[in-house]
Amino acid sequence: AVVSTQSTGMTVWLVYKVGDGRDVIRVSRVLRPLLIINFSDNRNLRKLLRNIKKTVVDVISVLVLIFLFIAIFAMMATKFFERRSLIFPHGDPYLDNFFDSYWNLYVLMTTANSPDISLPAFKNEEAFFLFFMPFSVITTFILMNILLAVVYKHYKLHLLEEVKGDVSIIQDNLIKAFSLLKDPETNHISKDVWCKAS
Repeated sequence: AVVSTQSTGMTVWLVYKVGDGRDVIRVSRVLRPLLIINFSDNRNLRKLLRNIKKTVVDVISVLVLIFLFIAIFAMMATKFFERRSLIFPHGDPYLDNFFDSYWNLYVLMTTANSPDISLPAFKNEEAFFLFFMPFSVITTFILMNILLAVVYKHYKLHLLEEVKGDVSIIQDNLIKAFSLLKDPETNHISKDVWCKAS
């Protein structure tokens, strides 16, 4: 599977490169993660992905709460800033519509570009601290920690179920092996049978 995927990708790349010399998107790169996951040696990776998939389902309610909270603050930000004609340092209008406000508040929550989102408002009026501080405290320090706790709790529960299932399979296999190797009269495994089996 790996050889065929790689050779197909390389063939497509060579045909386009030799043909007209332009760069192409190599489709085989998209399929590489699927190859890694589906190998029999990567059973633990498949278990991990299964566990993450189960955990995401349990976390959706917290994610909805976070996104609704951002939406409420985005509506308030749009009302506060749409008539003030503020601009970002790079020249874009500052929180002038709902979707722009939502995106920028999401970025503020993730602290990816934190001061750049609130600085134009602070330069205009320092009282906007009363808008951005509660938003930052509630989203970054409360809701994100709740999200982390819920993810951890459910991931741990699903991992525990997975481990219990594996232990149960091992115990069942040991019982079956013992019943095949034991002497029916003594209900023990003799040394000769044990040496032959190993």
